[in-house]
Amino acid sequence: MDRDRFWMLIDTARTAGGDCEELTAHLVALLTGLPANEIVAFQQLLDELLAESFRYTLWGAAVLINAGCSDDGFEDFRGWLIAQGRQVYEAALQDPDSLSLHPQVRNLDPRRMWPTMLDCQPLLAAAWEAYRATTGQEFPSEDLPWPPRDPGPAWDFDDHAEMRQRYPKLWTRLGWDTAF
Repeated sequence: MDRDRFWMLIDTARTAGGDCEELTAHLVALLTGLPANEIVAFQQLLDELLAESFRYTLWGAAVLINAGCSDDGFEDFRGWLIAQGRQVYEAALQDPDSLSLHPQVRNLDPRRMWPTMLDCQPLLAAAWEAYRATTGQEFPSEDLPWPPRDPGPAWDFDDHAEMRQRYPKLWTRLGWDTAF
């Protein structure tokens, strides 16, 4: 499986509509129709995308979008980002502030302090579920090496001046100036 096929599976699951859980259910159904080695290859690509997107620049955007973001929350946020498809994913890696244009981000109500987080944890387990359904066995996770990560330089996400400078569109769109 290559990245084009990976993204095609994500897009096919997305076209079925619905929220994260429904998208994941569609993705699991698509993966279950594949040979076991293809399901493993899908997970390897997912792990690569998760490692590739493990960047402080993207984490800072997630902090603004979700009004805070723990380590686990950042992984779930990256699951949401991948669920949005290749174009949104790649644009966000190039410029995390571009997420200010995403419809789900635009629909966040800053006065209510984001009662809904943008995350998609179930997507992260889709290949594991499909593998179990296809083979009757647990996913062979010990056989997969974790791709290296390069998060880049860190900064204090609580530094409002820094966050405003790095993410002017998100800062304004999400009403952070009025939150303090």
